[in-house]
Amino acid sequence: MLVVFNAPPNAGKDYICDYLVEKYHANKVEFKKTLRELVKIIYSLTDEKLEWYYHRDNKEKKWDELGGKSIRECFIEVSEHLIKPFYGKEWFGEKLVDSLNPITVNVASDGGFKEEIEAVAKQIGEENILIIQIYADECSFDGDSRKYLDINGVLTYCVFNNKDERFIRDVEYILKEEGFL
Repeated sequence: MLVVFNAPPNAGKDYICDYLVEKYHANKVEFKKTLRELVKIIYSLTDEKLEWYYHRDNKEKKWDELGGKSIRECFIEVSEHLIKPFYGKEWFGEKLVDSLNPITVNVASDGGFKEEIEAVAKQIGEENILIIQIYADECSFDGDSRKYLDINGVLTYCVFNNKDERFIRDVEYILKEEGFL
């Protein structure tokens, strides 16, 4: 089973996934895991250097070492201009399935794209995927290639991250009610 947290940057996706990993031993997966590895290879980056570029404070800055691009632009270039034209828009979703743990709930903090979720649904079944859209003050998809997902056949809930315990309780309630926890 897979829970996909879908939200703009800084809305709390990693926070709630890390909480679920710690409390319920969920398996955290990422649609961009394979993409990260490809960016490292193409731009000759170590794990440490990639993490440094990808840090919130550096993610949007342009760097000479990256050909005058930001690390976000590097990710987009590899994804949209190298992988998807040759392997299809669903490729990262197909790769994600390989990292799913069949014994526990899997949580994804990086929402993915419609075609990627559809590729996962094709392999594990729509009934085994739950999307939780997170809304938070001052968080938007402006300047981002992602957006809120609406996928026919996949159950979707909306929660508001008000930066207190209610956010966690709302997510736990949904996951328990739907049989994911």
